[in-house]
Amino acid sequence: MSLKNEILSYSSVNIINASVPFLLLPILTSYLTPEDYGVLSMVQLLMTLSLPFVIMNSQRLLTMEYSNIPFEEYKSLVSSAIIIPFFGFLFLELIYLVIKEPIIKYFQIPEYLIYLIPVFLLFQIIPIFIPIIFQAKKEPFNFGKFKITLTIINVLLSLLFIVYCGFGWEGRIFGIVGSFILSTILGIFILFKIKIINFNINKIDIKRILRFGIPLLPHAIAGILLASSSKFFLSSIINNEALGIYSVAFQIAGGVLLLMTSINQAWAPNLYEILNSNPSKEIKKSLVFKTYRTMLLMTFITILFIIVVPYIYYLFIDERFHSGIFVSRIIAIGFLMNGLYYLVTNYIVYTKRTEILSYITTIVSIVGAFINYYLIVKFGIIGAGYGLIITFGLLFITVFYYANKLYKMPWLLK
Repeated sequence: MSLKNEILSYSSVNIINASVPFLLLPILTSYLTPEDYGVLSMVQLLMTLSLPFVIMNSQRLLTMEYSNIPFEEYKSLVSSAIIIPFFGFLFLELIYLVIKEPIIKYFQIPEYLIYLIPVFLLFQIIPIFIPIIFQAKKEPFNFGKFKITLTIINVLLSLLFIVYCGFGWEGRIFGIVGSFILSTILGIFILFKIKIINFNINKIDIKRILRFGIPLLPHAIAGILLASSSKFFLSSIINNEALGIYSVAFQIAGGVLLLMTSINQAWAPNLYEILNSNPSKEIKKSLVFKTYRTMLLMTFITILFIIVVPYIYYLFIDERFHSGIFVSRIIAIGFLMNGLYYLVTNYIVYTKRTEILSYITTIVSIVGAFINYYLIVKFGIIGAGYGLIITFGLLFITVFYYANKLYKMPWLLK
């Protein structure tokens, strides 16, 4: 399958996958207040921040190594990657036990959820690995079947818990977690069916995963904070209602990020395969040309979204959230910067100099936090969108510079 067809395949799958929960938005914005959405966002943020400590960024290694090592060795790598999260789960439970009071204070979530979140995350691991493996194998159809099945279960359970049971924002969390539990059961069956695990767990693979993943932890956490520090500030400086309006705008603009991710899902395995073949200068020029064309495609997608987003709000979103229309446009431009970053960060990942990514992302996230704070104080919710553009733009430029230093490419087409 050509790169163009792979991009179309992943984009189609992700659009279908995203359209199902998107159609849930009219119900959610009717049954949940902006303040409810704010609380829900803080719970999801804590889960997102905690996930890297459980998964140890092993999903990136699984994508990169599929075309680089023998299949039997890859099966051992997958088996080891499934075991490591159990230790991350125990680590998180201990950490949460020690710092539960600050978490309750700053995230404003119920205490019982703090102890359940590590359990919830453990059930996310296999549902994350299955699409990653299909992506590495260049099987977008199987990738899509699994992702869409997971999403449909997620939505149905969320409707059950929110509408029928009346659990409010907690019903959304229960729907997400329930879908991951069922998908874990399905995922285990798939792993055996495609014979991708062999239970040959060894210290070499575990060390390889940890050596790759641990230096990426600051990068993963900082990357999350790049996009999410504004949520902390909106909640503390303004209120949870403002956070709820911003969160809906963020989710709608997430359609742009989804397409950027789809493009990279098709691009990254092909890029790694070409780089593993010791490409000639002409092949490198071809890669650069394709990268520039992809950047233009990303820009076109963002412009199209900016034009149509008001109609999305008027058709699907409760009027209590309509003040987020302009914010959603601003966030989309920030996601464009993030998409451009995706295209160049793959070179640093390929060289396995992941500690450099951690340094860059950590520094940019700290600078971005100050920028976000200042802009939110000055401009309110819109300031959070401006901050997203500046921080992701700064990240893209910095990573582009270091990617070219670590792996020279003819970016001037010379």
